[in-house]
Amino acid sequence: MLSIAHDVNGGIYGRSVAIKERIEMPKYLKTFEVAELLRTPVETVRYWRHVGKGPKSFKAGRAVLYDVEDVEAWIAQAKVTTAA
Repeated sequence: MLSIAHDVNGGIYGRSVAIKERIEMPKYLKTFEVAELLRTPVETVRYWRHVGKGPKSFKAGRAVLYDVEDVEAWIAQAKVTTAA
């Protein structure tokens, strides 16, 4: 199960000292959550989806969702590819 640190002082770009807490990740992530996890802009994740480069995704109604296991597998594959 993935977990990320969440800035409880207002967000990723806040200038205050961040107090970190651990939160459990849900089974499915939205595009902005994948972007935060990968430390990349949301637009990049959307582009990857468009060209078929990023983690597997699916639509539930209008929402684009990513299974946590698919994101973890994509990260693991990226590590292997980069290390080779």
